[in-house]
Amino acid sequence: MNENQTAFPVASLQHCLGAQSWHTLRALARANHIPFNGRWRKSDAVTALAAAFGASAFSQHVVPALSEDAKAALRALLIAGGQMSQPDFVYRFGVLRPYRPWRADAPPAPWEHPASPSEELFYRGLIFPINLGTSKRPVPT
Repeated sequence: MNENQTAFPVASLQHCLGAQSWHTLRALARANHIPFNGRWRKSDAVTALAAAFGASAFSQHVVPALSEDAKAALRALLIAGGQMSQPDFVYRFGVLRPYRPWRADAPPAPWEHPASPSEELFYRGLIFPINLGTSKRPVPT
């Protein structure tokens, strides 16, 4: 296997969004000014966000506005074939804190002041943490 190949097939945008919590989907919509209905089922939210994030105009608008550190992280991910193990990515590009709006100690809008390039990319809808393994043998990616 060369450095551009991955051990698992790259997951689809729908799959990546489906792996996120409903609260996280709502946060992603708010962070990117995408209309979001609080009464949607999770599948409806995934479909709406996948359509928005998948539009070429979206990435043409978002990528140039990224910080240099976030652009470097995105380049590294692309060189790696589109996915990396989550521990390796977090080690290189910073923490990706879970979004927990119900906790008093959690930031109300972490996308406004991301703690790392990882968070910046995540809240811009460019990367998604997922498990490509099983519940007994997780592979955080």
